[in-house]
Amino acid sequence: MYFVKRGCDIYHILSDASSGSALCGVAMSNLEVWEYRQRKTAGNVKEEKPADKPLCKHCERMTAE
Repeated sequence: MYFVKRGCDIYHILSDASSGSALCGVAMSNLEVWEYRQRKTAGNVKEEKPADKPLCKHCERMTAE
């Protein structure tokens, strides 16, 4: 799963859905986590990263190790 912080274009790899944190340590806001859990307007969480959007370099590095 991938997520993007509101107002940003860089996607992160979701490592812990309960806390909304990424591999690189970036976390979704409490509102974004709540929306994701409620399946409301969680448009910031995707099963697959859009091909035209960049992946966080730190997340990319963490998956390569």
